[in-house]
Amino acid sequence: MGSDLPDPISQCPIPTTLPLPPGSSPPRQPPRQAPARRDPAAEAAEIHRQAALLEEQKNAKRKEQEEADAELARRLDLELNLSDEQERGRSDAVHMPGGW
Repeated sequence: MGSDLPDPISQCPIPTTLPLPPGSSPPRQPPRQAPARRDPAAEAAEIHRQAALLEEQKNAKRKEQEEADAELARRLDLELNLSDEQERGRSDAVHMPGGW
């Protein structure tokens, strides 16, 4: 489809900026803002604050897990004790007349 035609862009490139009219001055550039200065002490304090917060969260999570584990251990112990008592009650009655 028309691949024999010359490329008009490559024949007449357009300059990136247009020339200014005679006697005019270039537009003023907005002043550049200096990069924000970093305060090492403030950065260190923020890092310490974040580390303390993370440690606090880890401790709270660990405590919750320990409490959940302790509750599960209590329930399992209770179930085992009840089943042991029931087994003892049945076995004593069968094997030992007059047993406790």
